[in-house]
Amino acid sequence: MKHLCKHKNLFAPLTVVVSASFLSTAAIAAGPTVNGNTISWTEDGWHQVQEQETGSSLCGGGRDCTVPNGVYKVINHGTGERFEFIFVTGDTTAGSGTAPAPVGATGQTESYEFGDDGDIQSGVVVAGVRFLDNDDGTFTDMLTGITWLGRRDCQVKRDWPGALDFANNLSAGGDLCPALDDGSEVGDWRLPTIKELYSLADLSTDNPAYSPTIPLSGPFWTENPWDLYWSSTSFAPSRGSHAWAFASDFAIPTINDKDSVEWVWVIRGGNQ
Repeated sequence: MKHLCKHKNLFAPLTVVVSASFLSTAAIAAGPTVNGNTISWTEDGWHQVQEQETGSSLCGGGRDCTVPNGVYKVINHGTGERFEFIFVTGDTTAGSGTAPAPVGATGQTESYEFGDDGDIQSGVVVAGVRFLDNDDGTFTDMLTGITWLGRRDCQVKRDWPGALDFANNLSAGGDLCPALDDGSEVGDWRLPTIKELYSLADLSTDNPAYSPTIPLSGPFWTENPWDLYWSSTSFAPSRGSHAWAFASDFAIPTINDKDSVEWVWVIRGGNQ
């Protein structure tokens, strides 16, 4: 059975956790912290806050900097330390000074009824460029901190066990993707969860229902493959035989036989 059923439940995007390379809004030792829209630091020395993508300076000196929602870096010119990929969402958890993981806006801007998504436009919109082309066969989602394989010619079709095997054995310059030049090694990549796949959804469009600004590279038989993509998430009622897949044409999560052959789009980083 190809498709057991289809569900139109909208999945929340990925939860971002703190790591040394992708700073969330909790503190890293000797690094900046974020509360609401204010980035602050306690160290001595002259600090500069820049937009992550453009390098444009927003603040210099002082102890803090108030910025729009977006992704930033802080440079301590006294020590030479650089703190990159600092996510500012404008939200705070009461009493903790720590913001929750950002939930991206759906992309809908047209309203059909008062109080609908197009009217309210809830969710985080990254200031500037959301998808950063790393010029090495990958791109980084500045909202979630996930790095995605960006080479179209390295997207393959596999059954579910084969999709996991592909992700687990991918490396830069290897046989699975010779054009990949990001320095990754076997074990760095993984198959995304269904929520991670859905984090790319842009519901302002369709066929495919993800952003046209995603910087894919390399040749392919069409501009984008618009079919099902495997997730690493098994379907709870029949874990041994079915897993969740993402239909990229209309952004619909669907349940699929694990022996079906679907597209594989792999990631590294994020909530790991």
